[in-house]
Amino acid sequence: MSETEVVNRQIERKQGNVYYYSTRTPTLSVNARDILIGATLDRFYEIAEGTECEFQSKEPDAPSSIRIGHMVMRVRLKSRRISTGGKFQGVEITGEMPVMLRGSAGSYIFNNRGLSRITREEERFLLPFREASDEEGKIRFRVGADHLAEFYYRVVPQLLQSPFVDFTDDCAEEAATLLPPEPVFSFRVDIDGGMIVCEAEVTYGQSPAKPLMVSRAGEYQDSVQEERVERTLQKYFRIFSPGRGKYETESTDGNLYRFLTEGLPELERYGQVLGSDAFQRTTVRPAPSFRVNVSIDSGLLDLSILSKDADPEELLELLESYRQKKRFHRLRSGDFVTLS
Repeated sequence: MSETEVVNRQIERKQGNVYYYSTRTPTLSVNARDILIGATLDRFYEIAEGTECEFQSKEPDAPSSIRIGHMVMRVRLKSRRISTGGKFQGVEITGEMPVMLRGSAGSYIFNNRGLSRITREEERFLLPFREASDEEGKIRFRVGADHLAEFYYRVVPQLLQSPFVDFTDDCAEEAATLLPPEPVFSFRVDIDGGMIVCEAEVTYGQSPAKPLMVSRAGEYQDSVQEERVERTLQKYFRIFSPGRGKYETESTDGNLYRFLTEGLPELERYGQVLGSDAFQRTTVRPAPSFRVNVSIDSGLLDLSILSKDADPEELLELLESYRQKKRFHRLRSGDFVTLS
């Protein structure tokens, strides 16, 4: 079955035979099957955008008109408990994908409210839901007791924060009784002896902190999340001391700049990052502003570059780094300037 036939079946089940009429130009009438042709859909949207179009459907409660134009797209999800013999075993998540139509220049959402071209951000967000839905657009998956921590600690916060999701969770309180302690990560960063050093620890509840990936008999451990953090650290630190939670790499300008601009934000997504005085003295600054003066003296072009943020010699060094297409320049103070 082609994509067009799949979408047509979805529309027929949800809307019946559909007709649109644009009032902004001479009357345009196309049926649902015609709209699904890519270029025709794009042309129709461009012609009718911003108008209220007459809407006809076999459904008795359908509105008499719909809007053609961008609307905030939302996926609605809800949870229900899974139980065996009355005992809570996990949650089932259900939802429904909006009907998506594909044009040549973009993708569209169609429902009883209207027809809306979706943004790239919306399309990226919809991708995993599309992959999880069946051919009728139904979303349904289950999360067992063994995976509740991953779901509630990592997935649910993203769903609740997303502007594209309405998530109704009736199982949160009951699920909380089965959740183990959430891992809390902390990182201490220092520059010592020509090396960037990071010490990483994880804490569970009231238990004392321990290095990553060090198991303790009889104690709960979120190995999946600890492995994610360790993989992140290994992207920026070449040397690792097993069992000590200590990561090191050479304090070259390139390594330090990459850690400050990429590694630090990544680690802050997992936990708190504390830096020593030596580490905190190094920052990334915006490029200094400068003024260019041009004059002609005795037939010669005189070009002068001035800046209140850097002395002339250092400004020339910065411009040379820029000429060499470097990503950054390190000032004499030790700070970095991004040249992108």
